Amino acid sequence: MEELFKRLEISSLDEAAQAKLKAVETASLAAELGLGEETLKDIIADLLKPGRDLRDSFDAPVLRQDVLDIKDLRIGQKLEGVVRNVVDFGAFVDIGIHEDGLIHISKISKNFIKHPSQVLSVGDLVTVWVDKLDVEREKVNLSLIAPNESN
Repeated sequence: MEELFKRLEISSLDEAAQAKLKAVETASLAAELGLGEETLKDIIADLLKPGRDLRDSFDAPVLRQDVLDIKDLRIGQKLEGVVRNVVDFGAFVDIGIHEDGLIHISKISKNFIKHPSQVLSVGDLVTVWVDKLDVEREKVNLSLIAPNESN
């Protein structure tokens, strides 16, 4: 970052600095900085829009109007959601309530998978079923496997 600012003669992110960032020739500057061009583009985009979250630009699921709170959920209920994060043990899905639901790795596929990223990516629109509810702790377990398709 310091090297980028030094090469573009930027000391703060004022309007002049933003104009320089927008006009930068990314291919050559990326090579000079030892970065990939896409990485440099991401850095510049972050500098131009601090605090942006790539996940906010993904398509939103069609959320049910009757499901606004964990108390509105029922075991076996079918919902649409969007994958917000993929981790070693599963994936977190926004289903339109305060807390994201978790799809445990064992509930992602009927077949064995080594990692959830083999099936899911951040931003994927998914159809899920409510598998378990813990209203007191506000935990929602979801499944990509329909209840009638379980082993």
